[in-house]
Amino acid sequence: EEILLAGISPITTRRTEFVNAIRSFESSPVERLTTVLREFALLVSENPVWIRVLVREEPAIPEDALHTDLESRMALYNLLVDIITAGVEDGSIRNLDENAVAYMIISTIAGIAGRYAAPMPDHASLTSATVDVLMWGVLEPKPRQGSSIECGIDFVNEGLHLIERH
Repeated sequence: EEILLAGISPITTRRTEFVNAIRSFESSPVERLTTVLREFALLVSENPVWIRVLVREEPAIPEDALHTDLESRMALYNLLVDIITAGVEDGSIRNLDENAVAYMIISTIAGIAGRYAAPMPDHASLTSATVDVLMWGVLEPKPRQGSSIECGIDFVNEGLHLIERH
């Protein structure tokens, strides 16, 4: 139990701290969402073993620590829902089911800890790519100017630019 607590407690504390800090930010939903994604992706990519322990060994975790971690996880989830809702209201985020999007974001980032497909790149590259791809998926697209072909070419170029950066 002591070993589990030593690995899990710092993750719970760090998650709770960044959630509380971001909740108090006076910035746009896009800036807040980007910050949440970056902080959470860094937490997961820097602690893949302990994230896997949290997910897979939940019954072995002491009840108090598990309860505290669940509160921290729900605070992250609720923060994401609030930010997405604010972004939908101001038009910066697509009008999607905020609960489903928050769940998808958490699941996607938590999946970084699995590393099933290949060795993990460095933390900075992985975090940057994860944040870019997730933000690209939720941000409201900017209106495109020109013919359908020109708009299509712009869309493809944006995708290629995203791939080239990573």
